[in-house]
Amino acid sequence: MYRVVYWFFSNLFRLLWRFRYYGRENLPDAPYMVVGNHYGLFDPVFITGALPRKDKPRYMAKAELFRFPPMRWFMTSVGGYPVERGKSDISAVRKTIEVLKAGHNVLIFPEGTRVKKEDPANALTGCAMIACKADVPLVPVYITHRRRMLIDSIRVYIGSPFRVALLEGVSRTESYKAATFDMMARIYSMNPDKQ
Repeated sequence: MYRVVYWFFSNLFRLLWRFRYYGRENLPDAPYMVVGNHYGLFDPVFITGALPRKDKPRYMAKAELFRFPPMRWFMTSVGGYPVERGKSDISAVRKTIEVLKAGHNVLIFPEGTRVKKEDPANALTGCAMIACKADVPLVPVYITHRRRMLIDSIRVYIGSPFRVALLEGVSRTESYKAATFDMMARIYSMNPDKQ
Protein backbone atom coordinates (compact mmCIF):
# COMPACT_ATOMS: atom_id res chain seq x y z
CA MET A 1 0.00 0.00 0.00
CA TYR A 2 2.75 2.46 0.96
CA ARG A 3 4.60 1.98 -2.34
CA VAL A 4 1.45 2.76 -4.33
CA VAL A 5 0.68 5.86 -2.26
CA TYR A 6 4.32 7.04 -2.45
CA TRP A 7 4.45 6.63 -6.25
CA PHE A 8 1.07 8.31 -6.77
CA PHE A 9 1.72 11.36 -4.61
CA SER A 10 5.35 11.80 -5.69
CA ASN A 11 4.23 12.19 -9.29
CA LEU A 12 1.17 14.24 -8.40
CA PHE A 13 3.29 16.71 -6.42
CA ARG A 14 5.52 17.43 -9.37
CA LEU A 15 2.56 18.00 -11.65
CA LEU A 16 0.38 20.14 -9.40
CA TRP A 17 2.55 21.83 -6.79
CA ARG A 18 5.97 22.47 -8.34
CA PHE A 19 7.37 20.31 -5.57
CA ARG A 20 11.11 20.39 -4.83
CA TYR A 21 13.26 19.13 -1.98
CA TYR A 22 16.82 19.84 -0.87
CA GLY A 23 19.28 18.24 1.57
CA ARG A 24 18.69 14.51 1.24
CA GLU A 25 22.44 14.08 1.65
CA ASN A 26 22.00 15.19 5.28
CA LEU A 27 19.88 12.16 6.20
CA PRO A 28 21.58 9.76 8.63
CA ASP A 29 21.08 6.02 8.77
CA ALA A 30 17.81 4.91 10.32
CA PRO A 31 16.39 5.23 12.86
CA TYR A 32 15.91 8.97 13.17
CA MET A 33 13.11 11.41 13.97
CA VAL A 34 12.06 14.02 11.41
CA VAL A 35 10.83 17.24 13.02
CA GLY A 36 9.42 20.13 11.02
CA ASN A 37 7.29 23.24 10.96
CA HIS A 38 3.60 22.64 10.31
CA TYR A 39 1.94 25.06 7.92
CA GLY A 40 -0.60 23.11 5.86
CA LEU A 41 -2.83 20.06 5.93
CA PHE A 42 -0.67 18.06 3.50
CA ASP A 43 2.69 18.77 5.15
CA PRO A 44 3.14 15.13 6.28
CA VAL A 45 2.67 13.96 2.69
CA PHE A 46 5.05 16.56 1.26
CA ILE A 47 7.78 15.80 3.81
CA THR A 48 7.42 12.07 3.20
CA GLY A 49 7.78 12.76 -0.53
CA ALA A 50 11.09 14.50 0.18
CA LEU A 51 12.50 11.38 1.85
CA PRO A 52 13.80 8.31 0.00
CA ARG A 53 11.23 5.51 -0.13
CA LYS A 54 13.53 3.29 1.94
CA ASP A 55 13.34 5.88 4.73
CA LYS A 56 9.55 5.63 5.03
CA PRO A 57 8.56 7.30 8.32
CA ARG A 58 5.85 6.34 10.76
CA TYR A 59 3.47 9.13 11.79
CA MET A 60 1.98 10.35 15.01
CA ALA A 61 -1.42 11.69 13.88
CA LYS A 62 -4.41 13.15 15.72
CA ALA A 63 -6.70 10.47 17.12
CA GLU A 64 -9.78 11.94 15.37
CA LEU A 65 -8.47 10.63 12.05
CA PHE A 66 -8.72 7.05 13.31
CA ARG A 67 -12.38 7.17 14.37
CA PHE A 68 -13.76 6.78 10.83
CA PRO A 69 -13.03 3.18 9.70
CA PRO A 70 -11.96 3.92 6.07
CA MET A 71 -9.64 6.71 7.26
CA ARG A 72 -8.31 4.50 10.07
CA TRP A 73 -7.48 1.81 7.51
CA PHE A 74 -5.69 4.33 5.26
CA MET A 75 -3.75 5.97 8.09
CA THR A 76 -2.65 2.61 9.47
CA SER A 77 -1.61 1.36 5.99
CA VAL A 78 0.73 4.34 5.47
CA GLY A 79 2.28 4.08 8.93
CA GLY A 80 0.12 6.32 11.10
CA TYR A 81 -0.78 5.79 14.74
CA PRO A 82 -3.02 7.95 16.96
CA VAL A 83 -2.20 10.55 19.58
CA GLU A 84 -4.70 12.44 21.72
CA ARG A 85 -3.92 16.12 21.22
CA GLY A 86 -4.17 18.67 24.00
CA LYS A 87 -3.14 16.28 26.75
CA SER A 88 -0.23 14.08 27.74
CA ASP A 89 -0.73 10.86 25.78
CA ILE A 90 1.72 8.49 27.46
CA SER A 91 0.71 5.54 25.26
CA ALA A 92 1.58 7.49 22.07
CA VAL A 93 4.95 8.49 23.55
CA ARG A 94 5.70 4.87 24.44
CA LYS A 95 4.59 3.73 21.00
CA THR A 96 6.93 6.25 19.34
CA ILE A 97 9.90 5.12 21.42
CA GLU A 98 9.11 1.48 20.55
CA VAL A 99 8.88 2.31 16.83
CA LEU A 100 12.25 4.11 16.90
CA LYS A 101 13.97 1.37 18.89
CA ALA A 102 12.65 -1.14 16.35
CA GLY A 103 14.66 0.72 13.68
CA HIS A 104 11.91 2.77 12.02
CA ASN A 105 11.94 6.51 11.35
CA VAL A 106 9.23 8.77 12.77
CA LEU A 107 7.84 12.10 11.56
CA ILE A 108 6.48 14.49 14.19
CA PHE A 109 5.50 18.17 14.13
CA PRO A 110 6.72 19.66 17.44
CA GLU A 111 4.11 22.44 17.28
CA GLY A 112 1.38 19.81 17.51
CA THR A 113 -0.92 21.57 15.07
CA ARG A 114 -0.80 23.88 12.05
CA VAL A 115 0.57 27.35 12.84
CA LYS A 116 1.24 30.42 10.70
CA LYS A 117 3.61 32.34 12.98
CA GLU A 118 7.12 31.07 13.64
CA ASP A 119 7.54 31.04 17.41
CA PRO A 120 9.62 28.48 19.37
CA ALA A 121 7.10 28.85 22.20
CA ASN A 122 4.57 27.00 20.02
CA ALA A 123 6.57 23.77 20.29
CA LEU A 124 6.04 21.06 22.89
CA THR A 125 8.97 19.31 24.56
CA GLY A 126 7.81 15.78 23.70
CA CYS A 127 10.06 15.41 20.63
CA ALA A 128 13.20 16.22 22.60
CA MET A 129 12.20 13.81 25.35
CA ILE A 130 11.42 10.98 22.90
CA ALA A 131 14.65 11.49 20.95
CA CYS A 132 16.64 11.40 24.18
CA LYS A 133 14.93 8.27 25.55
CA ALA A 134 15.12 6.44 22.19
CA ASP A 135 18.71 7.67 21.63
CA VAL A 136 18.11 8.76 18.03
CA PRO A 137 19.10 11.90 16.11
CA LEU A 138 16.63 14.61 15.17
CA VAL A 139 16.49 15.74 11.53
CA PRO A 140 15.11 19.29 11.20
CA VAL A 141 12.95 20.00 8.16
CA TYR A 142 11.45 23.25 6.90
CA ILE A 143 8.56 23.33 4.44
CA THR A 144 7.48 26.40 2.48
CA HIS A 145 4.21 27.14 0.69
CA ARG A 146 4.18 29.92 -1.89
CA ARG A 147 1.35 30.73 -4.25
CA ARG A 148 2.13 32.14 -7.69
CA MET A 149 -0.49 32.39 -10.42
CA LEU A 150 -2.90 30.13 -8.46
CA ILE A 151 -0.27 27.35 -8.19
CA ASP A 152 1.37 26.44 -4.91
CA SER A 153 5.13 26.08 -4.97
CA ILE A 154 6.23 23.61 -2.30
CA ARG A 155 9.82 23.41 -1.08
CA VAL A 156 11.16 21.04 1.59
CA TYR A 157 14.57 21.74 3.12
CA ILE A 158 16.29 18.95 5.08
CA GLY A 159 18.87 20.08 7.64
CA SER A 160 21.75 18.39 9.40
CA PRO A 161 20.91 15.83 12.09
CA PHE A 162 21.70 16.51 15.73
CA ARG A 163 21.20 14.82 19.08
CA VAL A 164 19.55 16.01 22.27
CA ALA A 165 22.07 16.48 25.07
CA LEU A 166 21.05 16.68 28.70
CA LEU A 167 22.48 19.77 30.38
CA GLU A 168 24.50 19.47 33.56
CA GLY A 169 23.17 21.07 36.69
CA VAL A 170 19.56 21.42 35.50
CA SER A 171 16.54 19.15 35.52
CA ARG A 172 15.55 16.95 32.59
CA THR A 173 12.51 19.20 32.08
CA GLU A 174 14.74 22.24 31.65
CA SER A 175 17.08 20.28 29.35
CA TYR A 176 14.14 19.26 27.16
CA LYS A 177 12.94 22.88 27.03
CA ALA A 178 16.39 24.08 25.96
CA ALA A 179 16.66 21.30 23.36
CA THR A 180 13.20 22.17 22.00
CA PHE A 181 14.14 25.83 21.61
CA ASP A 182 17.34 24.79 19.80
CA MET A 183 15.39 22.37 17.60
CA MET A 184 12.89 25.03 16.52
CA ALA A 185 15.71 27.52 15.89
CA ARG A 186 17.33 24.98 13.56
CA ILE A 187 14.03 24.41 11.76
CA TYR A 188 13.23 28.12 11.35
CA SER A 189 16.79 28.92 10.26
CA MET A 190 16.11 27.07 7.00
CA ASN A 191 13.36 29.51 6.02
CA PRO A 192 14.68 30.81 2.66
CA ASP A 193 13.17 34.22 3.35
CA LYS A 194 15.56 34.61 6.29
CA GLN A 195 18.75 33.59 4.47
